[in-house]
Amino acid sequence: MFIDEKGKLFGKVNIIDLVIILVIIAAVAFVGYKFLAPGMAGTDTQSVAEVKYYIEEVSDFVADQIKVGDKLMDEGKNVPLGVVTNIEFGPAVSYGTNQEGAWVTSSREGYKSMILTGEVPATKFDHGMIVNASKYYVGHTFVLLAGQAKLYLRVYDIDFK
Repeated sequence: MFIDEKGKLFGKVNIIDLVIILVIIAAVAFVGYKFLAPGMAGTDTQSVAEVKYYIEEVSDFVADQIKVGDKLMDEGKNVPLGVVTNIEFGPAVSYGTNQEGAWVTSSREGYKSMILTGEVPATKFDHGMIVNASKYYVGHTFVLLAGQAKLYLRVYDIDFK
C-alpha cells in the first residue's frame, strides 16, 4: 500500500505534513496569480477614458433630467462611471414596418435620441476598458443612471486621453 501502519506515505512523508505543504503551495500560487497576472489592477495604470453612450429613443422629460456634471452609474453592477461632460440630442430613432412590410426608421413626437459623453478613470485593455473590475466594450448594452434619469443604452465609443 501507499500508506504504512505509521501513517506515512511511501514510508517517508506523514499525510498531515503533505496536506499542509499542498495548502501552502496553493496559497502561494493564488497570491502570485492575483498580483502578477497580466491585465490585473496593480500592474496596469489607469487613465481617463472619454466614453460616449447612445440611446436611440428617450422621453423628453427623462432627457431633461440630465445635466453636465451629473454622476454616472452602472445600475446592474453598481459601478461608478464618472461624470457627464457633454450631451447631444437628435431626432428619435424608432423602428417599424411600412405597408409593404419593409423595416423603416422614423421619429416620434415627445422623444429624442441622445449621445451622452462622460469621463471615467479606467484601465485600457485590448477590447475596451475596465472600471472597478467590470469590463465595458463598444456595443455593450446596460442600464445607466445619470443624474435622476434611468437609461437603457449602449456604449457608443471609448477613447483614452
